[in-house]
Amino acid sequence: MKNFLREIPVPVSQQKLFEWHENPGAFERLTPSWEKIKINSHTGGIKTGAEVKLAINVLGPISIPWHLRHDDYIEGDQFVDNQISGSFEHWQHRHIMSKVDDKSSLLRDSIDYMLPFAFISEFIAGGFVKNKLERLFNFRHQVTRIEAKLLQEKKENMKILVAGSRGLVGSELVSFLRHQGHEVVRLSRSQNAEDELEVIVWDPDSASLNEALLDGFDVVINLAGENIANKRWTEAQKQEIRESRVKSTTLLAEALAKVKNPPRAFLCASAIGYYGDRPDETLNESSVPIKGDFLSDTCAAWEAA
Repeated sequence: MKNFLREIPVPVSQQKLFEWHENPGAFERLTPSWEKIKINSHTGGIKTGAEVKLAINVLGPISIPWHLRHDDYIEGDQFVDNQISGSFEHWQHRHIMSKVDDKSSLLRDSIDYMLPFAFISEFIAGGFVKNKLERLFNFRHQVTRIEAKLLQEKKENMKILVAGSRGLVGSELVSFLRHQGHEVVRLSRSQNAEDELEVIVWDPDSASLNEALLDGFDVVINLAGENIANKRWTEAQKQEIRESRVKSTTLLAEALAKVKNPPRAFLCASAIGYYGDRPDETLNESSVPIKGDFLSDTCAAWEAA
């Protein structure tokens, strides 16, 4: 049996640290994207008897199922993950939280694990597993310290509309906002039956958007736009890259200007492509775009929208 132990100070109270772990979506926040883990189901939060079913991608379409159960839940103090089935012979992860003072706490992660065919597998893969755990918990602890402090400093829950919510940035943003306790609604071209979030459907190409549905949001965030690395830059693809940004921003901005209760903040993405390719210059906020450069022209039109 091997033990992996890490202990870190967290600049929030013990109660707030435990609350951060108990909020819906904590498991997703603590799962780094490079691990390629799909959460198939998660029921019951972190209380005793709750279960998580995962699929861990190992190569191409090949994935390994991993089934965990939460046990030994003590409110404010601890909860435990036990493997029911998966790639380990044994896996038990104790999450223990203790008080340092009223404004700080200690998080202790203790994992007892055993690889299958332990004598042989430990010799072959023991170092790999240990390094993987080191990297994973460096990530988890950094996220915990930052986001638990943000949760403690939060002054209110907001209703937030996000366009482009399924992209690289959007998916992480939605996960973060939900875990912080905000109500998130997607602005999307289609309704996904499996999506647990509310969805407002729109179509920037045909300028279709029911502006009445936008009334009452605290914040609207627009990250919509064709992925610039998605396909070869043919003239048709370049047009799609530009129009997907300009049309969506124009439609959203014009619709929000008409609602009775507009958002307090409207945030739109842009890009450093605004400045063009100028490797020999130091650029700052006062630098002007280069006319005739595709990305520069695209960003200028995007911002103007």
